[in-house]
Order: sequence, then structure tokens, then C-alpha cells
Amino acid sequence: ALPATSRGGSTFDARNGNNLYQGKCGACHGGQAEGNEALSAPRLAGLDAAYIKRQHRNFGKGLRGAQPQDRYGKQMALMATTLASERELDDVIGYIHAFEAAR
Repeated sequence: ALPATSRGGSTFDARNGNNLYQGKCGACHGGQAEGNEALSAPRLAGLDAAYIKRQHRNFGKGLRGAQPQDRYGKQMALMATTLASERELDDVIGYIHAFEAAR
């Protein structure tokens, strides 16, 4: 994939998105964003970008994953803080959508 790719009028860094996704997200959400039922990690492929952003933000702010019994939510809340910027999140989402479109 090209380093900068357009999606819906915005650009994202596909290479960075791939690296971030595989390094931070893929272990739980699957190499193809297909999800992992055993880890309660939902499928990300096919989800709307705004929805992914909102849920990621909710985990990062502690609105999700704060309940003591929500073991997987707590893990996601911790992982949500590992993306350094909104730009990195855009790159990951762009990568997921570009990857899915290429299938």
C-alpha cells in the first residue's frame, strides 16, 4: 500500500496504520480485524470510522472499561492510551478500511 492514501477526502498513512494495528491491535482483534471471541475482542472490519473513534475515546477517557469485573474492558482501556494521537487512530482506522476494501 502507498504510504499516504485517501479515504473519504482525508488522508492517512497506510504504512503507519499497518504498523500500529499489527503492533497494538492485531493480537486481540485479529490480523485481519476479524475479532476474537475468546478474548471478547470485537470485529473492527466493517465498522464505521466514527463509531470506532467514539468507542476508542470512551475507553481512553474511562467511560468504558472502568468496571472491576470488566477484565477485557480494562485491557482495552489500557491499550487505548497507547496511541499517541488522533492522527495515529486515523491511520489505524484508514488501514483497517483499506485492508478490508482490498479483499
